Amino acid sequence: MRIINLSTGEIEIIKDDEELIGLVKDHMGTDMSSIISELIGKSEYNKMKLESDLLSYESSLEDSRGAFIEMREELLKISSEVKKSRINKRQILEQLNQINFIVSEYI
Repeated sequence: MRIINLSTGEIEIIKDDEELIGLVKDHMGTDMSSIISELIGKSEYNKMKLESDLLSYESSLEDSRGAFIEMREELLKISSEVKKSRINKRQILEQLNQINFIVSEYI
């Protein structure tokens, strides 16, 4: 809801976009109300697109976070293996391959 002061000194209370379009039509004509209607439509489209893009970006961030968590787990395994007196190269290679696989999925 918005309160609008008109150039005539009158005050109008606008509850929604349709009332705004009607007010513009009454005071400025059909052509201007059509332009305002188009602008409102574009604004609503852009708002929905932005929300959709933000959801997509958030989902992408969550996926990336998951990949980093998986890589961290593999790196901890490698770190643990390296601290042993006898290093199992095959085990380290498998874990490095797993990290490579995780990274490949997200590139």
